Amino acid sequence: MACPLETFFLGLISTQLLWKGVIVRKLKGYDLNAPDQVSVEEGLCAMIPCNFTYKEKDALKDATLTGLWKKGASDNADTPVVANSSQESAQNRFQIIGNLTAGNCSLLILNAQKNDAGKYFFRMEKDPKAYFSFVSYPIPRLNVTERQSPEIEILSTMAEGHSTNITCATFASCSWMPPKFTWHGFSKPIDSHSQLNGTQVYSSVVNFLPSAADHKRNIICRVNYTNETDPDSRETSVQLNVIFKPQMLGINVERFHSNKSKLCDSPSSSGRDIKKKAEKASRS
Repeated sequence: MACPLETFFLGLISTQLLWKGVIVRKLKGYDLNAPDQVSVEEGLCAMIPCNFTYKEKDALKDATLTGLWKKGASDNADTPVVANSSQESAQNRFQIIGNLTAGNCSLLILNAQKNDAGKYFFRMEKDPKAYFSFVSYPIPRLNVTERQSPEIEILSTMAEGHSTNITCATFASCSWMPPKFTWHGFSKPIDSHSQLNGTQVYSSVVNFLPSAADHKRNIICRVNYTNETDPDSRETSVQLNVIFKPQMLGINVERFHSNKSKLCDSPSSSGRDIKKKAEKASRS
């Protein structure tokens, strides 16, 4: 049988841990929704969507609500804080962009680096008792993938005089770093339009009318991702293969015949000499 004093102290410790949010189970009145995983290419940005609720009886209505995101799967003194709503700065790569008072705890990650990969959890703090780390709720894992160049695709055979669509596609970044496409290498200015295919791929499409002169022409698609602090540029190129009719060297037949007639009508000097000798011999 447990000692009454021991039971008292265990209960007291449990109450203190509950107040400070250092718990390993779900608590009634507290809830959080977030994805299990979010993927982002190195150098781009990602957003972890997040919504939470807390027990309003644990907090004063006029108290300041502070949100924190920490990297790790458990909350302890060594768990690093990557974002703090009370210390937000545009220079921070990790930013809480959600409206905390409305229950939005979404996290923005700019210029993702390889060492950013890992698990993250949200913590809220509001006096006097609403101190809670959501470590027993969905803990999103950030996956940082290798940088990818855009891809150029030509769906149909390119033939002289027939318009063809040339598409450049790239993976989507978050809305804070929308991609801007530019094309280079065409012989004259071209018009293109960009679109978002689903939620993962942006593309730019050029309707191009090739000529024989475009055969083996190298064209470049460049994609620029920009934000206030971390621009990112990527590009790829392709050589065009244009089918065209062989260009033959023409001969001016009319001019050839004209010159031939002149040659026939104009006797050579040696012909005149022979004629004169024959006339002289007949008179002798």
